[in-house]
Amino acid sequence: MTKMRKTTGTNVAPRLFLLCGFLLASLLGAAGKKPVEAAVIAGTVFQEPGFALPRAEVTLAVKTPPQGAKPPRPQKMAVNGRGEFFFRVPPLKADYILTARAPGFRAEQRLAAISGGPERLEIYITLKPESQQGK
Repeated sequence: MTKMRKTTGTNVAPRLFLLCGFLLASLLGAAGKKPVEAAVIAGTVFQEPGFALPRAEVTLAVKTPPQGAKPPRPQKMAVNGRGEFFFRVPPLKADYILTARAPGFRAEQRLAAISGGPERLEIYITLKPESQQGK
């Protein structure tokens, strides 16, 4: 049988003081950091007659790279259940091409131009079924 030692309140104050010090230091350190700025290219993929297309995939490629920065690599993502997507890109002037694809639909492209600085650009893409190619 192990003997339990009764603790007294004498050790609590220094521990509490240390804990408060660590919390304060971490808050001050986080407050001094500048948040990373980015531009966002976001949007929704639809199918006719205006319903979201949740099984689509969107690719973002650089058309005109940002000056003074390494061009971002192409990014690909599946849209969420509401057909929505978003990409973070450098907040520098650049042109991007968005390509949306989905099984049974024709691929569509849109140009996204970032003017520089943190901004949010909304792009809406409507995909047509492959059977409507001539229309």
